[in-house]
Amino acid sequence: MKSLFNLARSASVRQEAAPRVELIAYETSYTVKADIREPGLDDVSIWIKERVLTITSEDRTGFTKGAVMLPRLNFFRLTLALPDDADETALSVDCAGRVLHLSFNRRTA
Repeated sequence: MKSLFNLARSASVRQEAAPRVELIAYETSYTVKADIREPGLDDVSIWIKERVLTITSEDRTGFTKGAVMLPRLNFFRLTLALPDDADETALSVDCAGRVLHLSFNRRTA
């Protein structure tokens, strides 16, 4: 007989492959486009540390197995080194459906 603890241990925890991402260089700016799989920014975290952009997302929905609600965690983390001339202090974030748009200005020499 499976106990509640055994069921919880067998819960589905999987790490999703990194989302599709594209870095586009324009004359005066950069744009990063990432497919975040779920519409909206509710479960998305974005931060920059030491010129590295990190985007994470967690889906902590549950599913029922018998009378027990088990957690399910879908997670992705994307890290991207920013170009040397990207101005990370001027970050613009927009989300259109499942596509996250991050824009940075380019520093002039």
